[in-house]
Amino acid sequence: MKRYAFVAAVLMTVSCNNALNPVLENAFYISEASSGNYTKVILNETDGADVSATVRCGKKLDNEVTVRLELSQEALDSYNKRNGTSLVMLPESAHDFRACTVTVPAGSSLAEMVTIHVKPYTDELINSGKKYALPLCITEVSADIPLLEMKKCMIYAFEQVIVTSGFQINPMSGTKKVLKNPINTNTYTVELRVAPRGLGKENEAFLMIYPDQTNVNEGQGQVYCRFQVDNSINIKVLSNENYTWPGPVTTKWYHLALVSTGDGTIITYINGAEVMRESKPAYANNNLMEVMYLGSDSQQYHTNAYCYSEVRLWSVARSQSQIADNMYSVDPASDNLVVYWKCDEGEGTILHDATGNGNDIDLETDVLTNLTGTSETWKWIAPVRSDRDDLLDI
Repeated sequence: MKRYAFVAAVLMTVSCNNALNPVLENAFYISEASSGNYTKVILNETDGADVSATVRCGKKLDNEVTVRLELSQEALDSYNKRNGTSLVMLPESAHDFRACTVTVPAGSSLAEMVTIHVKPYTDELINSGKKYALPLCITEVSADIPLLEMKKCMIYAFEQVIVTSGFQINPMSGTKKVLKNPINTNTYTVELRVAPRGLGKENEAFLMIYPDQTNVNEGQGQVYCRFQVDNSINIKVLSNENYTWPGPVTTKWYHLALVSTGDGTIITYINGAEVMRESKPAYANNNLMEVMYLGSDSQQYHTNAYCYSEVRLWSVARSQSQIADNMYSVDPASDNLVVYWKCDEGEGTILHDATGNGNDIDLETDVLTNLTGTSETWKWIAPVRSDRDDLLDI
């Protein structure tokens, strides 16, 4: 009843606003698009998911009408352009929908529901980091009845539950990587997933970005992320206290993103939600980013273990939607992605830079520690799941 009322209201509006043209007495649309023509669907790692679409019209028909449904690249391109997204058509091998015709019988306003099964992603699709979608549209009607333009398409976007590995830096240790492609800019994004093993200590650094020669370039670059004794997260940017997120932080996974917009504003997101926005003239200055640390090289600033996943540095300010939609994976070939450590290897001694920019971390040579043996400085952990934020390694 609510959906019928929605269409009736739209038809009345069209009539009132276009009185010189014939009254739009009826129109076809996709019922699921009544409350918005975009929906996100989570794919189970074993079963995938089903989505449905139902063709209907505003009032009952006098005669039977057939309606054709197809996938539309044009509709997907249009959606991406309007919303600043980068959705990609889901490959045909990953779902069972094929262009089809449905029938709305005489005396009815509703066709039989179409169900589409989407398979769990293959490793190739998961590793691509791309965001896939099915843009389903009404493309043809057998009768002289128009389409309701704003509701003739439905975008189904998919997100696979990801089960992967993570990387842990143990107390009194950290990794140091001098970037092969450093940046010096006032527009950037730093993001990572991090989980502390322990808390309650002051000034526990878990991510640091500096100029390579801090004694020469003092004050020209800094991003310093740390846990505090009150179980909060504090971030310093260019030697300014940016903010303290009170949390309280617990021993589970958090996605942290720090965005510098270039106009003197720093925005911080936790788990895709904005938690702090601050503007200072100093933030409009360039930030020289030449070396990145996971953890710290000092026992004083690293007395607990921290777990890492999806560590990235961008030379562009990412939007909230881009951050929220890509917390668990991103396309390594994305523009402006400087370094990307997935931390999902699960074996070996290398954290690979997925961008191909050559910033691999060698855990045998790039670990700084106050311990006597490298065997105690780090370890792989698993499983790490995108649908749970607790630490699950066994």
